[in-house]
Amino acid sequence: MKRKKEVERVLEKKIRIACSEEEIGEKISDDLNLVQSGIYDSIGFLELIASLEDELEIEIDLSEYSPQEFTNYGKLKKIIELQFTEE
Repeated sequence: MKRKKEVERVLEKKIRIACSEEEIGEKISDDLNLVQSGIYDSIGFLELIASLEDELEIEIDLSEYSPQEFTNYGKLKKIIELQFTEE
């Protein structure tokens, strides 16, 4: 549970830095597509992943997922949480 909250806190912080609250609202929807919404372009998304890896001290393996899955906020949270359970 502690890791789940940490993932959510760090991911949300990174997204809020990248955009305004008007763009995403007070609570980030699990359905938010981080690329289609214009918050990140493809390079920005890769930078987000690298930044998350550094801050959370894990390696995020997206090779098993489609872009539609890992560019979605809610699904990305779950993917990262799974990385902690596989350590």
